[in-house]
Amino acid sequence: MALIEAMALGRAVVACDCEHGPRDIIRNGVDGLLVPPEDVGALAGAIDGLLRDDARRASLAGRAVEVRDRFSIEAVSAKWERLFDQAIRPR
Repeated sequence: MALIEAMALGRAVVACDCEHGPRDIIRNGVDGLLVPPEDVGALAGAIDGLLRDDARRASLAGRAVEVRDRFSIEAVSAKWERLFDQAIRPR
C-alpha cells in the first residue's frame, strides 16, 4: 500500500522487482523504477540517479499519479467482477 500511496501523491518511486507486488504496480521507466531484488548497488544507483536528474524524477512522478485510476475502487471492482463472471460461466 505504501508504494501505491506514494505514487498517488505524485512521488517518483524505486522498488525491487519482486515476483509479486511492485512489478504489478510500477510500469518500469514510465511511472517508477524497478531494480533487481537483492542488488543494493542497483537500488543505490537508481535512487542516486533520480536525485541527480530533476527532469526524469518529475516525469516519473507526473505519470505515477495514474495509479489512482489504475487501482481505483471502480477499476479493481470491475476486474474482480470479470474474474467471477469467468469462473461461474458455464463451459
